[in-house]
Amino acid sequence: MTAPANSSLAKKGLSFLGLQAFADAATSGTLPNVSYIIGPMELSEHPPWTPHDGGWFQQQIVNAVINSPTYNSTVLFISYDETVSVKSLSAIQQSDDDNLA
Repeated sequence: MTAPANSSLAKKGLSFLGLQAFADAATSGTLPNVSYIIGPMELSEHPPWTPHDGGWFQQQIVNAVINSPTYNSTVLFISYDETVSVKSLSAIQQSDDDNLA
């Protein structure tokens, strides 16, 4: 199910204000009660990008939280997309085919 394009969920839930905005809010102690962070695709660890890219992004989030004045009352959950998508399988298959040539 998809949220209507003009709904609050679509506007706020599917937007990325940027890593700097999150870090600034953490530094000032003004993070909202709940933040869902979905980074840009190029920092997702999905092909063609690397785990190094996603790891860098995750480290920036962790650093911002642990250096926040509200750290002692903050919980951070990191969830990975552990299901394999058709796109990921296609990239793996293409890579395997390239190695066979």
